[in-house]
Amino acid sequence: MGNLNVAVIGAKGLAGEVGKKGTVTDMTFYDYKSGTDSFTLIEPSKYPEKLSSLFYSVAMSEFAILVVDSIDSFLGETIVIASSLMQYIACSPDYSMSGTMNDEGEGMGLYLYDNGTRAYLCPGDDGNSFTLSAERFGRYGDDQLFDGVFYRNADFDAYTDMENAEFYEDEYSTFYIWYYDGVNRYLLGNDYTIGDDGLAYHDEDGLVYPAGWIPEAPYDPADDWGENWMDNWDI
Repeated sequence: MGNLNVAVIGAKGLAGEVGKKGTVTDMTFYDYKSGTDSFTLIEPSKYPEKLSSLFYSVAMSEFAILVVDSIDSFLGETIVIASSLMQYIACSPDYSMSGTMNDEGEGMGLYLYDNGTRAYLCPGDDGNSFTLSAERFGRYGDDQLFDGVFYRNADFDAYTDMENAEFYEDEYSTFYIWYYDGVNRYLLGNDYTIGDDGLAYHDEDGLVYPAGWIPEAPYDPADDWGENWMDNWDI
């Protein structure tokens, strides 16, 4: 087989449990050999302090192992993104797919390619959350799949302050509605109306915008798609 390079992302120390520690720079190399076969595990040891550590670890590798400590989503949907691989997996109880990411350089930024549709990433100011936007602000699709706010590592509590969360009208134009999660603000556009309960409802079908409250239970994609759902990368 010869030697393979494998990047190990998301679990510092895991590679050291498998291979013998070798060169240490911004990346740490761990070698494993069995007979005539061998592989090298490459750990981006300086990430996240240095983004280049992650980039070069992946660029040097034929394969990557992505370790996710938390695979839950607080609103029944999960999107796992490996930005260095430009790949993603999206899961909900009724929907599961994988695909690629791209940036055409037209100023719109990164997007997920979803069955011919570009789902643009709209990040929060602190970079720890995002919404998806296709043809409109605030809502990705008419079926309401993957609307709402997604948080880094699904750590809702770490990146919100729900005691101060609210939907509100734009101070310059009442046609536009915003959502504030206590940390970041997200534009919903002009297709929503704030109800008496303070939540935002879509004008066309009355569906509530999936944000603004503390969810009761996390979502585990393994319940619907099996324990190996993270193996479904579109590579």
